[in-house]
Amino acid sequence: MKVGSICMNQAVKLPTWNGCNVMKIMAKLLDVNRVKKVMFIPFFDSQGVVHKEYFHNQTITKEVFAPVLRRAHANIRLKRDREVWENRDQYILHMDNVPSHRSKLVTDLLRDELQWNRMRHPPYSPDLSLADFFLFPRLKKEIRGVQYPNIEALVMTIECQIAKITGQE
Repeated sequence: MKVGSICMNQAVKLPTWNGCNVMKIMAKLLDVNRVKKVMFIPFFDSQGVVHKEYFHNQTITKEVFAPVLRRAHANIRLKRDREVWENRDQYILHMDNVPSHRSKLVTDLLRDELQWNRMRHPPYSPDLSLADFFLFPRLKKEIRGVQYPNIEALVMTIECQIAKITGQE
């Protein structure tokens, strides 16, 4: 299982993908006083996306991320059959090295309460992030160059694309 995030915010240096400045488009569309940042956190395994959450105008700290893990844990129990869940020691959680993922609170939660194994992510190795090669390119393909009237339209596009990805896998 992989945890990833895609962040759309108003920044000074805006990244481009295939010559399209997605962040600049989002910055123009967002009401500055309402939504400055949308964070998308997906959890997926070989069968597809099992849990996802969106956060608006919020920094993902360890106190915010720990309940996300609990909700993901509950969703996986509901969405995956009993045989898969009873062999959950085969589930290995892969997260990058952001501080909220490495914190003692999250590490203790994963080990003691959720009983999930965690794959170590080597430092300075963003090229090993599965979400960056599997999920996010497909999502970016749908949002690239499109001007959405509001955040809800963007979220609906992401939801539809996730449903397509899950159906394909």
